[in-house]
Amino acid sequence: MGEREGRLETWIAHQEDRGETAAAAMGRTLLDQIGDLPLSQKPSAGADRSPITQEETKITPEFVRRIMGKDFIRPDTVRMAVGREVKPAQLSRLLEPLDLEMLLRIKELGGFLSLRTDRAGDGSPLTAQWMHQHLEQKLVDDGKGKIFYNTDWYNRHGFFRNEAARYGEDGLALVLVTKDVVKGTTKRNYADQTVALADFLKDQVYASRQLPDVYQEAIDEFMGQREELTNLQYSDWKKAAIRLSELPLNILTRGIFAERIYDSSVYLAQNDERLLPNTWDWTRSRTSDDRLVYVGDSVASGAYVDGWYPDGSDPGLGVCASLIVSQI
Repeated sequence: MGEREGRLETWIAHQEDRGETAAAAMGRTLLDQIGDLPLSQKPSAGADRSPITQEETKITPEFVRRIMGKDFIRPDTVRMAVGREVKPAQLSRLLEPLDLEMLLRIKELGGFLSLRTDRAGDGSPLTAQWMHQHLEQKLVDDGKGKIFYNTDWYNRHGFFRNEAARYGEDGLALVLVTKDVVKGTTKRNYADQTVALADFLKDQVYASRQLPDVYQEAIDEFMGQREELTNLQYSDWKKAAIRLSELPLNILTRGIFAERIYDSSVYLAQNDERLLPNTWDWTRSRTSDDRLVYVGDSVASGAYVDGWYPDGSDPGLGVCASLIVSQI
C-alpha cells in the first residue's frame, strides 16, 4: 500500500470510529479506485465516470476535477467571469498542498475549492464594485440573475468601492469555502461565532490531523482575549468590531465582502446554482461607520447586504469558512 492509500486508510478508520459512516463509505470507494483491484470494473469519483489509474492519483487539476466535480472552480470559469488567465503552472503550484485526505474532507464538510484572483484580466483590483459593473451583466445575459439586489445604501462605502483581497505576487489563491454557513455559527454574536470557527478547525477540518501552528497560534491569541472582546461588544461596539475584524483567527477563517461576492458569483457562473439562498454570511468587512457586513438571502433578483453590530445574532446569520489551501 502506497503512502496516499495509507493516509486514506487512517482517515477512513477515524471516520468509522466517529460513526461517520457516509464519509467512511466515500473514502472506501475512492480507496478502491486507487488500489490494486481491476480499475475498469469500478466507478470513478466526482462527475467523471471513467476509471482512475494509479498515475492519476497525483494531485493534478484533472484529478481534483474528477474528485470534486462541480465543486472545483475551473480556470476557464475565472477567465470567463473576470478575464484573468490562470496558467497551468500557476494552478499546479496552488494544488501542491492538497492530498486525498483533504479533498475528501472538503467534500464531507460541504465545501468547494474556489480558484480566486485578486485582480481582473485588465489588472484592476477585484472589488465588489468592479464585479457589479463588469460581471453582473454577464450573469444576467446568461439568464442567471443579478449579483446584488440593491446597492443604493452602500455604493459609497469602502467595502464596496475599494476593498479587495491581496494574494501575493501573482494574485492567485486556492481556497476551501463552505457553501453554507458553518453549523453552530447561527444565533451567535460575532465573538461567539469566532469561537465556533475555532472549534470547526479543530473538530472538523483537522479532526484526524494535527492543527497547523498558524491556526493554533491564532486560536490561542483569540482565547486569551475572548472574555475581553465579548464584553467589549456591549460596552464599545465600534472598538470591538475593529478588533474582531482584524483578529488573526478571523483573517485566517473569514472572507471579506469582495471574496464572498466573488466566490458566490463564479460558483453561479459555473454551476447555475446560487449559494446562501436562505442564510447570511457575516464577513470581516466593515461599513464606513464600522458595522460588520453580512450578505445572503441570494435569489435571482440579487443578494441582500447589510451591516450589524458585533453583539447581534440571528437564526439565519452565520459565517462561511474561508481557508486558503496553502495554509491548510
